[in-house]
Amino acid sequence: MISLNFDEDSFNERAKEFKKISDELNDTWEINEKMGKIYLTKKQKISIQNKKEQDSEFEEINNEDISAVNSTPETIYSIEYHVVFHPSYQVPVLYFNAHSDDGRFVSLDDVSKIFVEDYELKQYKDEIYQVISQADHPVLFKPFYMIHPCHIHEVLSKFPESKNFILTFLTIYGPSIRLKIQEGYEKFYLDKKGDA
Repeated sequence: MISLNFDEDSFNERAKEFKKISDELNDTWEINEKMGKIYLTKKQKISIQNKKEQDSEFEEINNEDISAVNSTPETIYSIEYHVVFHPSYQVPVLYFNAHSDDGRFVSLDDVSKIFVEDYELKQYKDEIYQVISQADHPVLFKPFYMIHPCHIHEVLSKFPESKNFILTFLTIYGPSIRLKIQEGYEKFYLDKKGDA
């Protein structure tokens, strides 16, 4: 059960549990450890149709599908997601980096093109800069984008029945940066007398 006080030990325990379920579901989450710090990672590729040709569309693709999409007017992005326990905010935080198919690191200005459907509307550009910022990864000490952790504690505290606050966190925050949570995780928690 979620408490109002998150700590790194609870995060580590929930991360290991989440990874175990990911393996059972054949999902692609990995667990990493560096300098005694644990964090989760997932890589995926998405294609974004170029706005000039037609409306922006998003589609998760498999590595085998890349040759099929290269003939269409779109850009393929490789995105790496990290779920890390933030030492200052004391909550899980979602970090990510993206590279275009030509290997170019995606700039903050380009982030809105990838993660916001109507990125040409100024209001969405302004909003994304309030939610996403660039900061050093607290374990890897390299620049990553992150969903700002200011309100995460408050949001997660609204779900005291959650059996795994990492799953709850990813379900709430993942879709905002096109991270889909594979179906099936909930069944591992519903058997434990409650909701996921």
